[in-house]
Amino acid sequence: MAILPSRSGAKGVNDMSKGTMSPRKRSFDMLNGVESANGSDQDEQEKRSMRDQLTKSVVSAMFNSSWRLDSLVEMPLKDVQLPAALFVRDPETKETKRYAGPMPGGAREVPDITVLVRRPWPGAQIEDLPPTTPSTEAISYIIRNHPQRGRFRPDKAIALGVEVGRNWSELTNGRSVVNKDGITITSDMVLEPGKQGGGVVIADLPTEDYVEAFVVREELKSKDVMDGVGAFVWLLGPGVSSNPTLRRFMDEMKHLKHIVSSKDH
Repeated sequence: MAILPSRSGAKGVNDMSKGTMSPRKRSFDMLNGVESANGSDQDEQEKRSMRDQLTKSVVSAMFNSSWRLDSLVEMPLKDVQLPAALFVRDPETKETKRYAGPMPGGAREVPDITVLVRRPWPGAQIEDLPPTTPSTEAISYIIRNHPQRGRFRPDKAIALGVEVGRNWSELTNGRSVVNKDGITITSDMVLEPGKQGGGVVIADLPTEDYVEAFVVREELKSKDVMDGVGAFVWLLGPGVSSNPTLRRFMDEMKHLKHIVSSKDH
């Protein structure tokens, strides 16, 4: 599979930084024991550094966390920090069951007991993520199947003196064998011509700014790369389908099928 990245100067901002802090969730600063600083006192470099730390913290929680769903920690009920799932162990049966009594921070007094706590996944405690901007990269793909070998011809194998059994399997898998007369028989002597595997190009062009960079890709003109490809699947943003350069390219590739996914059509 070939991957065709392209980049555009098109600009767009989707500000996802705004959000609300749930009273049951904590910010990155609170999780890491850092007091929140006044935004007016921070320069942009410090803000970027904090955002990077937050991003790394979330990614680390996703892929490197030692947290486990079935891991329970024993502690006094009064010391539990919510949100968390609480369990108790039956003193007689030793079975673990969900705790259903008064919770810390509630109106009712909590009993002086020890509970088993399933701490929440660390990333779930972070509600506000850093501001983001959409990537200007669009990735397209050339996907191809493996070639298909030709059908094995038993009549040819028999005529060439190849005994039935393992030698037939070897020839089918593309390996040569020696027949009963000591002559080497190659697989192409008993197999019908193979067939090139099929393929498809998936082209993602969000705006017209991406068209020129895509249509000049050398991979799209290479017989070795495009051999077997039967269709283009076009993922086009608004107005892209009427772009003259793209229209010319489609006309040059009219021997292939073109499937267009676009809000314009």
